[in-house]
Amino acid sequence: MSLQSLNDAPRWWAYETPDAVALAVGSDCVTYRELDDWVDRVAAVMTGENVRVGDRVCVAGGNCLEWVVVALAGLRCGAIVSGLNHRFVATELAGLIRQYEPAMVYAAESHMLRIKEVQRSGVDFVLRSFVEVTTARQGDRVQHVGPSMHSDDPAVIVSTSGTTGLPKGVVLTHGSILSGFLEWSVMEPEWGHRSRLLGVAPMAPFGGFVWSVCSQLLWGGTVYIEPDFDPQRALRVIVDEKISVFTAPLVFFEQIALVPGFDDADLSSLKVATCGGSPVPVAVLERWRAKGVLLRQVYGLTEGGGPVQATSARDALTHPDRCGRRGLHRQTRIVRPDGTECDPDEAGEIVIQGAALSLGYWNDPEETARAFRDGRLHTGDLGEKDEPGFLKVTGRLKDMIISGGFNIGPAEIEHVVLKLPEVSEVAVFGVADEKFGETPAAVVHLRSPLPVEHLIAHCNSHLADYKVPRYVVFAPEPLPRNQSGKIVKHQLKSQYPDIPATMPRVR
Repeated sequence: MSLQSLNDAPRWWAYETPDAVALAVGSDCVTYRELDDWVDRVAAVMTGENVRVGDRVCVAGGNCLEWVVVALAGLRCGAIVSGLNHRFVATELAGLIRQYEPAMVYAAESHMLRIKEVQRSGVDFVLRSFVEVTTARQGDRVQHVGPSMHSDDPAVIVSTSGTTGLPKGVVLTHGSILSGFLEWSVMEPEWGHRSRLLGVAPMAPFGGFVWSVCSQLLWGGTVYIEPDFDPQRALRVIVDEKISVFTAPLVFFEQIALVPGFDDADLSSLKVATCGGSPVPVAVLERWRAKGVLLRQVYGLTEGGGPVQATSARDALTHPDRCGRRGLHRQTRIVRPDGTECDPDEAGEIVIQGAALSLGYWNDPEETARAFRDGRLHTGDLGEKDEPGFLKVTGRLKDMIISGGFNIGPAEIEHVVLKLPEVSEVAVFGVADEKFGETPAAVVHLRSPLPVEHLIAHCNSHLADYKVPRYVVFAPEPLPRNQSGKIVKHQLKSQYPDIPATMPRVR
């Protein structure tokens, strides 16, 4: 296997283990040989429509086999593949499509009207339906000979999750993606050869097609794709299919742990369970640990090539609130605004260096120059390392609360609040304060009643006074999350636009 591009592995396994299952959606399974033939037939259609190296191919729809086949076919043609958020309305889709200027868009029937509306607005591209992809599953074999791709050729554009505003297109090369996969498989041997992964993330973000699907196809594994997340069904798949790898945002682990049959389920096959995107409540860690599963925190971001580092199995019990020491081939530094390295337990910006980094943002040289400097990614995330080097993420640089001259990372407060068993979700951000300039406000969604006095007392015992929230909003509904499972704070700020004027101070 040359490992020049993402195209190499599926073809290789189609020869070596043709009858092994590559993808499964429910009882519908596709072997490696079937997948290779199917991808060739769709790639031939793309070539017939003049899709060439470097053209963009966009995919719109929910999780299904056809989504994966279209994306793999695009890569086989040398195109740059980009998934479109399946929840976007026509206006949002038009913004992404205008930005990426695709030669071709494949859409599920559920999305055809939205994509046609984009076409009518004057955007030029060839539109194809997933129905055609389904039909192409059967037919004469077509040996599609695609162009030779190299490790530094762009492979995908992944839209960022947009937790702070409009999404940006992160460009990842074949080589950067493969570098991240290989590094992770060395660090996590159970994640490698012939592993069985449950894929619950939407295909469009990094955790979907790139991380869940392409990583397993590299190692000849099997991906069990969930079209729509249902915690009871997900638990059944983990047990019945003996899933060995489950990596997902925290919310999925929380919901599976609430399924009535969770306590009696056999989870002995699950060797790798990692989550990221938000702090993990101790109650959730303990719930999975009682089942023999070490739920470990991951720190990563699309620009960094996905997961950058995670707590090892050895350290999961002693450092449950940390994200590991460092990646094998990626360097993580904590720096001050002047670029000097922070001391242990001093908060600063997380800066990453390594072969898995993105090239930058599609058609956005200014943002690229701001984030990628001297071969390093300035993440905009805040963190601190202790003396042994364990990383703790404390917030976003843009979310930094400056209260009376003190810098406060919201994630530090969120970690503390989530230790309360009554708390399901929490988001902390700064609001205006006449005396201190800014002060922390917490929006909390509970799983059981909790007096605000108890919440504040708990914070007082774990945080300096200036970090303790002065406003607490108990949200009756779950907090808004994006397709990557992260809480979207800018939506909360719009939902609660003037907390100091509408809510009482709690201290």
